[in-house]
Amino acid sequence: MLRVGNVYGPFSDWVRSAHGVAFITDSRRRLDITSSSIHQVYLDFSGLFVIAFTSARGTSRFLYSGQVRGRRLASLWDWECVVHGPQSAKTEGTCGKCGKATFLTIIWRDRDAVSSIVGPVKIVRGRIMFGGRVLEPGEVLELMMTKDGDLYARVLGFEVVEVEVPERMLPADVPEVIWTPPKTDWWWRW
Repeated sequence: MLRVGNVYGPFSDWVRSAHGVAFITDSRRRLDITSSSIHQVYLDFSGLFVIAFTSARGTSRFLYSGQVRGRRLASLWDWECVVHGPQSAKTEGTCGKCGKATFLTIIWRDRDAVSSIVGPVKIVRGRIMFGGRVLEPGEVLELMMTKDGDLYARVLGFEVVEVEVPERMLPADVPEVIWTPPKTDWWWRW
């Protein structure tokens, strides 16, 4: 039997919540969904769309009846301030309350996502770019550098990418990248 979830959205932001993930609309309304209920997530020009298996009360006003055309995301992430806790995905590495640097945290991973090492990658306006596509912060798990200065990244995606990977690479710390090695919850391992 094939289960088809409900489509919710569009959302402009998301953040970890006590129940799982809180999805936020432009009008600041929130829909809390448990992480285990989320099936797939898509991002396009009009926002984030979530396919979830939930019948929680109050979800009907967030239902989306159109066709989802966005790019499927391999994970959802937010940012962790050591003082103020979870910060929304849009804060991009800075706490919205104190302005200090925050740490990337993977809060949900698509069951079909796999990790691959890709490269060399480029840095474009603080983001990692590979194959003509700018990667979202939650898609980049690790940055590594060769002795020649070429950057490679371990990324989450939906297909294994085959590239020739140099043998000796060291973890890279690149200050112009809006990125920190992601922390993961105990239930998520790659």
